Amino acid sequence: MGLLVKFGIVTNDINSLEATGQVKVNGEIWSAKSESNILKGTKVEVKKIDGVKLIVEPKVEVLK
Repeated sequence: MGLLVKFGIVTNDINSLEATGQVKVNGEIWSAKSESNILKGTKVEVKKIDGVKLIVEPKVEVLK
């Protein structure tokens, strides 16, 4: 569970309907899925691990 509260970058578009996509976290490529489609290059936050897939959401940038 060391990946929780980690951030990564989408390396292959995440398709929510097909549950496909990949992200790079800490230099490692992981299969990923999300409730929404996320495009390659988007920063994401790892919410949990489901088997061998990461469940991610787009990272929300806070403006100061």
